[in-house]
Amino acid sequence: MIEERLDKIEDMLAQLITMVGKLSVEQQEMKKEQQETKKDMQEMKKEQQQIKTQLNEIEQKSETRHEQMIERLQVIDRDKDFIWEKTVQNEREIGNLKRLFEQTP
Repeated sequence: MIEERLDKIEDMLAQLITMVGKLSVEQQEMKKEQQETKKDMQEMKKEQQQIKTQLNEIEQKSETRHEQMIERLQVIDRDKDFIWEKTVQNEREIGNLKRLFEQTP
């Protein structure tokens, strides 16, 4: 009877040792996976930072180009106004000349 109990206790201890061993292995594997995950996250953060930097550069270039286009459009608008003024002036002078020629016999 005592021997049966001792055998049961030995079996239970063996099972516990096996379970603890498995848990230890699983824990080590989880630590490795956790470290890999941390490493992946760090790489993702670096990539994200690079993307942010590139986005900032693109935004700056876009803003510069936008300002250049606005400046060009303003120059074109001033040129258009100047041309209209000249055209009106020329038309006025042509009209005056026509009237002069019409009045001259």
